[in-house]
Amino acid sequence: MVVLALFVALNGVGYFIYLTPKLDALDVSFNREVELKSVVVTKMNQAAKLPILKVQLEELHRRGEALVHYFPQQKELASLLAAVNNVGLESNLTFTRIEWGKKQQQPFFYRLPLNIELTGTYDDIADFSQRIAELPRLILFDHVNWQRVSEGSQTLHLRIKAYTYQFKSESGQLKSESDDAS
Repeated sequence: MVVLALFVALNGVGYFIYLTPKLDALDVSFNREVELKSVVVTKMNQAAKLPILKVQLEELHRRGEALVHYFPQQKELASLLAAVNNVGLESNLTFTRIEWGKKQQQPFFYRLPLNIELTGTYDDIADFSQRIAELPRLILFDHVNWQRVSEGSQTLHLRIKAYTYQFKSESGQLKSESDDAS
């Protein structure tokens, strides 16, 4: 009986000394396996979506290439300014000021302000705005302020802060030429 009690006591001590750390390590390994399986499932889902994402990326590139044609290149800025001037003159407007502002850097493009001040009737200004929208290069009117030249007059004085944009993909060419233009 003493031998049996000694045998049970040694097995109990051996269990706590030898097997408990092994069982704890086994639990840690099991938890790690569950985590890794979860990571594998996530990566498999991402891999399954990869062809769809590639198609979407190609579509974005295609659309981006289409948009590039709406933004002027550095060499087109003078002709764009002349086109704005011609549209204004053809709309029977009188320009007080039309000039480029300082080029502003944005993360993926340059923002080019165009300061315009002109005088004309409401209908002529509306015609000017419509014809600017029809130009092949994008010009956005941002800040527009108008007021009558005098009380009771049909003539308006209009101040516009307009913008056009250039992509930075042309940055090597734009940087050297933009310093000359500014």
